[in-house]
Amino acid sequence: MPIVRISRVLGLTPHETSTLLWCWFFIFSLFAAYYVLRPIRDEMGSAGGVDTLAWLFTGTLLAMLALNPLFGWLVQRLPREKFIPLSYQFFSLKLTAFATLLEFGPTDWQVWIGPTFFIWTSVFNLFVASVFWSYAADTFSQAQGKRFFGFLSAGATLGGILGSWLTTKLILSIDRNGLLILSVLFLQLSIICFYRVSRKISVDAGDDPQRDIIGGSALAGMHRVMQSSYLAGISCFILLNSIITTLLYFHQASIAHLEWSDMASRTAFFASINFSINSTTLLLQLLLTARMMKRLGVGITLSTLPLVSVLGCTVLALQPSATTLTWVQVMRRASNFAFAKPAREVLFTTLEREDRYKAKNFIDTVIYRAGDQIGSWLYAGMRRLSAPLSSILFFAAALSIAGFTLALW
Repeated sequence: MPIVRISRVLGLTPHETSTLLWCWFFIFSLFAAYYVLRPIRDEMGSAGGVDTLAWLFTGTLLAMLALNPLFGWLVQRLPREKFIPLSYQFFSLKLTAFATLLEFGPTDWQVWIGPTFFIWTSVFNLFVASVFWSYAADTFSQAQGKRFFGFLSAGATLGGILGSWLTTKLILSIDRNGLLILSVLFLQLSIICFYRVSRKISVDAGDDPQRDIIGGSALAGMHRVMQSSYLAGISCFILLNSIITTLLYFHQASIAHLEWSDMASRTAFFASINFSINSTTLLLQLLLTARMMKRLGVGITLSTLPLVSVLGCTVLALQPSATTLTWVQVMRRASNFAFAKPAREVLFTTLEREDRYKAKNFIDTVIYRAGDQIGSWLYAGMRRLSAPLSSILFFAAALSIAGFTLALW
């Protein structure tokens, strides 16, 4: 049986199996919900060109700055059994509102609905994933994280594959509005999975949910990042990665805007890239992630992403083409999801509980989107100065070398 095989490979005890499998379905549902939305977001963002994208990233950063203290306030006052599903229900309501506006809103409203949806989805994807991984770091020990987080990342990948495939197949038949409702359904499924995990943990540990209130300050996440060299190091690594990702994303958006003029074709193109990335990621996760974490350690596994980025950006600078860009995007993002992401999440298992939710959420949202902002204006500024693409890519390669050194540290 598949579950028996999984238990043997991961070295699961009967006590761990149920919790891990419900966590797996939890993150699978979350990423299916997001990857249904991602191609729609990318199409709306690319429709206005690169200059518009830079402003959209500014709006995303401002939205993150506004929501982070609100989330800190929820963590301060509510147990995780309440603030996690409450956060996800907030995003479900917003999705439903967007579907309603796209279906019934006047035509002239579409001018602002598209940019607002891009900003909201860019907040949504980082926020819901960060909350899940905070919960996972709070649920499993560091030793368990090394065994389990690659498996959980594979669940995220499979969810992404399903979401991308559904968007590719259904965009012409049920349009964007139907896909938004489909994303809501996946998000509701993730909430059900969360309750199953939470109930299992509470029964096993005999916890009183009210004792689970973390407390502290609503702004503790930002303060802790400034005070801790460990958290500052993680923040710098994520900042560098985000800048490089954005530089490549903007180049991808420019190509899509030039190649296709209609919404459905651009959406299908972005969905196909996401499908390739997730398929490659899954292969790497199944074959290499757990072995690398066990044999080489967290530092080496984490450094794989910047190493791939150095090679990819250099090759793209020397051989610029749409095909090369696609391959670089696939290999780089696959390395991120297969190696860097699970290794990075293990780093948070050693932190205090308040840091796992507040500091981690600040890093995963505000710091990450700050990198997006820096990358977006760098790309726009260098293009306005008529800088050749190769200079942008060599700059990204230099940032990757810094990230490689930081990962090992």
